[in-house]
Amino acid sequence: MQRGKIFRKGSSWHLRYKTFRIVDGMKRWQTTSTKLADVDQKHRTQQSVEQQAVDFLQTVNPARNSSDSSTAPTFKEQAMIWLERCQNRQRKPIKPATLRGWRSYLNKHILPALQTIPLSEITNQRVKEFVAGINLSPKSISNVVQVIKQVKSSAVNEHGDEIYPTKWNHDFIDMPQVKRREQRTPSFTADEITALAKAAPRQLQMMIILFAATGLRAGEMFALEIRHFDGKALKVEQNAWDGRIQTPKTENAYRSTELDLRVAKLLQSFIGTRTDGFIFRNQNHGLIHQSNYLRNELHPLLEHLKMSQRGFHSFRRFRNTYLRNEVHCPPGLLKYWLGHADKDMSDRYDKVGEGANVKFRLGQAKKAGVGFKLPKQLKLEAVKARKPATRGQQAAPAAD
Repeated sequence: MQRGKIFRKGSSWHLRYKTFRIVDGMKRWQTTSTKLADVDQKHRTQQSVEQQAVDFLQTVNPARNSSDSSTAPTFKEQAMIWLERCQNRQRKPIKPATLRGWRSYLNKHILPALQTIPLSEITNQRVKEFVAGINLSPKSISNVVQVIKQVKSSAVNEHGDEIYPTKWNHDFIDMPQVKRREQRTPSFTADEITALAKAAPRQLQMMIILFAATGLRAGEMFALEIRHFDGKALKVEQNAWDGRIQTPKTENAYRSTELDLRVAKLLQSFIGTRTDGFIFRNQNHGLIHQSNYLRNELHPLLEHLKMSQRGFHSFRRFRNTYLRNEVHCPPGLLKYWLGHADKDMSDRYDKVGEGANVKFRLGQAKKAGVGFKLPKQLKLEAVKARKPATRGQQAAPAAD
């Protein structure tokens, strides 16, 4: 229960407190006040009206009593409040992709089943019934249930304490186990990458080589600008998602990825005389949309070569496997190059990513190599046929 604040105004005592109202399914908080008593012989001090304040607050705080489900907000009401907080919070702001995923879980799976249920009634039994009624993979069920938990725990009082604390029991809920061996985590082999790089057109060819030789995430690759390449390494400092530039996925994603000298030379030849803009760009010289490029470029190439359909992350798994098992890259350097999160104090103390160790990283990049056969040179850009000139006009120049 909120405590409120007693203050004197003129010749009377007042109580300042918070209340809320529901607007468009969202809880809107506002501060208001009420008169407690006049200042007289009986109410000369603040302490003399404290009991009146307590009695009054009990009438405006019923929704904060976890045992009273009739006045608790519905799950949908709290879900809307939670989403708004997630978008506006300063500590650990969430990425737009994460927010989109949470909204999808809510709209497709959670709200149709739970939206009118009072938040206090979102119990282990209720979640057990919910889990039994959805047909998703174990990992997806785990993600969906995690959203339910976050929504319920987001209901807090003015002191930041949970109003409806719950001890979740996964055994009782009968949560399906996520078995790593059953998850689909495809990778490419060295021979497949060699074949892809040989068959792909110029831009996709360079992209495939760079994906497999660095292990960059797709968003990091598409966000690369020419200024991020110094002739020897790529600097990761931004990420592309849904046609927009944003910050990298995590703090560890900020890094420098040193290149094999042969890859660096191919990349330099691909960039040519350009001095700014994105390294990989669309027809309008702008940012490539990742899903479009996957659907229109990589997947047709895989189908042409009779390879199973996979995404860009499969190149990252190849690079990780190669560095870890075939060339025994130092563990700290492997984590740094791939932008993996720290797991212990040894990781935090590791300074392999600092500028003083550039020479070491370049040496390790040369020693490691790429693990697949590189082409000696990139393919030439396809040249479109000249459009026939009409009388009185010059022929249109060929496209770059």
